[in-house]
This record gives sequence, C-alpha cells and structure tokens, in this order.
Amino acid sequence: MDLGLQRTTALLAALDQPQQRVPFLHIAGTNGKGSTVAFLASIFRQAGLRVGTYSSPHFLHPRDAIRLNGVALSLDAWRQLRERVDATATMHNLAATEFERETVVAWLAFDDARVDLAVVECGLGGRLDATNAGHTPASAAEAANPCKLACVVAPIGLDHQRLLGDTVEAIAAEKAGIFTTEGGLVVLAAQSDPAADAVLASAASKMNCKASSDVGRDAVCRQHRI
Repeated sequence: MDLGLQRTTALLAALDQPQQRVPFLHIAGTNGKGSTVAFLASIFRQAGLRVGTYSSPHFLHPRDAIRLNGVALSLDAWRQLRERVDATATMHNLAATEFERETVVAWLAFDDARVDLAVVECGLGGRLDATNAGHTPASAAEAANPCKLACVVAPIGLDHQRLLGDTVEAIAAEKAGIFTTEGGLVVLAAQSDPAADAVLASAASKMNCKASSDVGRDAVCRQHRI
C-alpha cells in the first residue's frame, strides 16, 4: 500500500477542487468510525440537512460507500463520475490507487448533489489518507472559512502497525494528522490509553483547535452551527 496525498491532491486540482465546496466532518480512529459516521449522518438528516457520507470499505460495490441522505449513489451516477476520474488520471499521468479514485468520486458526488454537509471516514490512518488531501487552506479567505468543520477521533488502538507505527502514540499521531483547520473543533472519544489522549491533545493545541470530549448541543464550528 502506497500512502500519500500527492496523487489525490493533483487529481482533485485537475477536477476543479470539488472538496473545497463541501462542508464536512472528518472521522478518524481505530474502532467505531463507521458507527460514528452513521450516528452523525442520522442526526443531521433529522435536522433537515442534505447529508452525504463516505465510508470504507464498501460492502458489495464501491458505490455503496458513497451515500446521499442514506441512499447509495446510483450505478449510473457512479459510472459517470468514475469514468471522469479515470480519464482525468490518465490525461495527467496520475497513477492514483483505487481508494484514491473512489475518494475523488465521493467529493464529486457530494459537490454535484450540493449536500449541506458530508461525513467522511478516513480509510487508513489520517495524515496520509486520501480523504485528507486538498484541505490545507490555500488562501486567507479559505483559511477564514474552511470546509472541514470539525474532526472526530474515535477510540484508537494498535492497527496497521506496519504502516502507522508500532505504538499507540505513533498511531495517534497519524490519526491526529487530520487536524488541518487552524482553530477548528476537535471532538475526542474517550481513549483506553492515556498516551493516545496526550498525543491528540498536543496535536490539537499546535493547531489552536478547541478539543473536547463533551460537546454540547449548541457547539459552533466557525460560522456553522452543528
């Protein structure tokens, strides 16, 4: 597996940066990411928002991972977007992985559908995961109104150690790599290992993020109330 942001970032740029028009919550962790995505999406749908979700791995078909208000992307819509992504990758000589291409398909689907909010699950780790590509603010205006509204970190344990590191601290640092919004909101699940808590808190502090494990119903992300 070849982790990295360069291919996805280049592919998104070639497709006019769809991810920069989609407000979203970014979900990382070892256990409970999928259920966190499902719970959050359900809450926001009940609040009347049009919600997109991106989860991994898919169930039967890649389109299963991309949902609009709980309904999987149609096969025709998926095919059209995937063909567009593949053609762009070929045109720009980008050897993007399957997951990287599907991540770009998800952003295009959410942008086309003009969702109010997307809930996006990391595939593996966080710092170098394709879902983290294209979210470093490129301008003062973008920095003042970032699309990444909040990050949520579910419980962390030892997983994918060959790629993420041999200790909980190292893995937590990789997950904390999704904290890319200066002054953003970070919601942290209770961690079984205090070392993970310390790493996450330190990473949030370096980005001047508001880190909390007890966010009330009126928590505010910049101009967006969630």
